[in-house]
Amino acid sequence: MIPLLPQNAEVDHEIGAILLKVYLDPRGKGRPRVDRGRAHTDEKTAAWASDFEKLTLMAVRNKRDAIKAIWEMPIAIALELYYQKPKARAEWFCTSPVDNDNAEKMVWDSCQKIFFKNDNRIIANCTFKDWAPEGERPHVKIRIYPLKKKEI
Repeated sequence: MIPLLPQNAEVDHEIGAILLKVYLDPRGKGRPRVDRGRAHTDEKTAAWASDFEKLTLMAVRNKRDAIKAIWEMPIAIALELYYQKPKARAEWFCTSPVDNDNAEKMVWDSCQKIFFKNDNRIIANCTFKDWAPEGERPHVKIRIYPLKKKEI
């Protein structure tokens, strides 16, 4: 577990978007386990989600008005996952073992109740994964674009 310091996450505004960068190793959501008839989340998934939420809340503490404005709006999300490149790999493309759909679900569930009321508000998304740039830590970058009401 990493120390939860404010510099581990940051929020900025792009034109019409909220940009969030969280310095955590991207990971996929673990499958729920059933024990004595009750489903529960594995410890690693729960710990990552907790760390992500704490870092995100620290980063957005001064951006509440911008977040409140998009709370119930339909949104599009661009998600970038940057993994630590293994030293033995020479490939130019990221072949991390994490499936994009599992990583998306992990991030969507962790962002829920912070940036949007429910992840059913996400009507469009794009996910990209790559190796973290040289000298940079693994991280998750999220761009949230509020969508205006359609004109009929």
